[in-house]
Amino acid sequence: MKTAILSIAFLVIYSTAVCATMSPDSNRMLDAGHNTRFGNIALRLTNYGIVGEADDDIPSLEWPRGSGVNYLYKGSLWFGGKVHRTNEEGEILYWLHWPPEDESDYVTEDDPLWYSGLPFVIDTLTSEGCDGDSDIMELLPAYNPVEESLLGELYQEYNASDVLTMAYLNRYIHDDDADGLIDEDSPGRAFVYPDPDGNYCFSIPYDDDADGQLDEDGGYPGLETGIGYCYDISPFGTDVDRDWGSYISHNDHFPLGIAVEQRVYAWNNLSLADAVILHFKITNVGANTIYDYALSYYLDADIKPLDSGDEGNDDDVSTYMCSEDYEFACSYDADFDDGETPGYIAVMTLGEDNHNHDCWTWECGDGPEDKDPRDLTPYAATANEKYWLQTGRNPEMDYYTSLIDDPEYQFNDPRDTRFMYSVFGDQQGFDDPTENSFNLEPGETRDFFVALFMADSEEGLIGIHNNLAAFYESDFDLSMFEDEPAIPVIMNTQAQQDGQSIRVNFYTGNIADNLYICFKQNEHDQWMTYDLDVNAESFLLENLAEETDYNIKIAAEYDDIYLESTVVTLNTYDYYDVDPNTAPPVETGEMSVYPNPFNPSTTIAFSLPESGDVTLDIYNIRGEKVKSLLSEHRDSGNHLLPWDGSNDKGSAVASGIYFARLITGNREDTCKLLLLK
Repeated sequence: MKTAILSIAFLVIYSTAVCATMSPDSNRMLDAGHNTRFGNIALRLTNYGIVGEADDDIPSLEWPRGSGVNYLYKGSLWFGGKVHRTNEEGEILYWLHWPPEDESDYVTEDDPLWYSGLPFVIDTLTSEGCDGDSDIMELLPAYNPVEESLLGELYQEYNASDVLTMAYLNRYIHDDDADGLIDEDSPGRAFVYPDPDGNYCFSIPYDDDADGQLDEDGGYPGLETGIGYCYDISPFGTDVDRDWGSYISHNDHFPLGIAVEQRVYAWNNLSLADAVILHFKITNVGANTIYDYALSYYLDADIKPLDSGDEGNDDDVSTYMCSEDYEFACSYDADFDDGETPGYIAVMTLGEDNHNHDCWTWECGDGPEDKDPRDLTPYAATANEKYWLQTGRNPEMDYYTSLIDDPEYQFNDPRDTRFMYSVFGDQQGFDDPTENSFNLEPGETRDFFVALFMADSEEGLIGIHNNLAAFYESDFDLSMFEDEPAIPVIMNTQAQQDGQSIRVNFYTGNIADNLYICFKQNEHDQWMTYDLDVNAESFLLENLAEETDYNIKIAAEYDDIYLESTVVTLNTYDYYDVDPNTAPPVETGEMSVYPNPFNPSTTIAFSLPESGDVTLDIYNIRGEKVKSLLSEHRDSGNHLLPWDGSNDKGSAVASGIYFARLITGNREDTCKLLLLK
């Protein structure tokens, strides 16, 4: 089997559709704009500290892709640790009495009552992407509803651009743009804290290598990579309780001071197609060391057909599978819904074999609490039950069960299951830091890799586990799978100007023995098929019916294996010739649009040398205005304005060419936009 060599790197970046401003009850977490498209898993991504959050129409994790079966409610990172409590001046606090008489029974080292030997005031904290039961999120993007009123104009300027960024067909440790340098201009702007630009919006395309091009060289191991940033503190230094959700009035969030760059990697090679890897880069952006930290992944599996509504959540089972050769947690439907839900959803860590592990499960409603982690009331073993579980201790024997100790606990008792899988150190504490302790110094970053993977048997899970472990140990060397079949992926489709043609761009990676494009009118049953050159990456379907929806897929044959892409539907859309008397003028280059092409949203950037009235409108190729984006007075400087692909009535516009026209005083500029669906 041969490997396809791409002469031109195919890099696509787009941002999810969001509004420029948000009301306090809006929820940017529900990212309906993107599910992973590579491989067999359609995983819903967000720019918060979670994946998933299913609703009635969109799965959190659909497997196999297109099956209509959902396996996940949501999954999230939990990060716990210990920190010295300090006062507003940053001075370390000590308990004056032990046990303390109340929460203010402390002194600083320069207090006359202080003496050597007083115990530190230690806060044991956990910041999580989502709570085990309460609707609480504590890992939020820089721009989020909590900060809207506090950030003011800064929020309006950057909120719509602080989104999940998707990159496709990057090749890890490779010179995608053939400039002699490797991965020097990856998507967006490199994360740095504090941000010298002050906007903490790292998803905006950026020319890292100063060659005049944006994000043209890759750098991530995923053939599909989603990148987002979230924090448990305000990176802007605002005095705000950074948690969000319907239970915030019952929650006191004390942050550890971390920033998280979260990446999701996916591939189309068969050995990796039933897995995604979550890569968390956790940076201590606070002033104090985080001691004895614990890394955890929480997973709430709701396994059921997507059209079953609220039914089917309470008949699942979680367990733990472990031997000398493998170790992972998983959930499955107890009766497999009469064959409708045959899969297991599993979680494993990568590169953490030498550390301590534990995996806890609990009943829905009994999730561990840390709603007031400074509480001194001795009503429970600890005010932070999450951190105790993260570090292998059980605060309530009647509530929490270790699946490592009792993997068969739920076998005869299916339920609305969930588990939390943790990695932690030896609890060396503050006075004996060793190589085995998990301490994160200010400015230090810790990488944490978690794989979500699917199979229809325990043996299948073990096989995928072994592939993932070997792939990680190879430093994500994709060449180890270059001789195996790969699932075709349609990258984008574009209706042509004649109204009877559709351009289809696709990717296979490993060269198939035979390659086909299949298409049919949406209401028809019979597929038409064309043979393709096995090295092809694009094809023009011609002589199609006007203004008609077509279903399109790519198929590949490898010996006796037949693989198909996801079906994409597109209308031929009747383009007409441009009327030179009504169409916008040609592009002047004074504005920039990113991403472009785009789907489903894009951002228009422009600069004003001086303040004044500004008008920005969107026109179609006929010269008809479809959207008024801006008509107001703006200050001088750089400005960003999103367009979500809708018209003035709020309806989504069709694929095609559009123009953005900017009018400022006596000056008029226009740039071309391409919407691909």
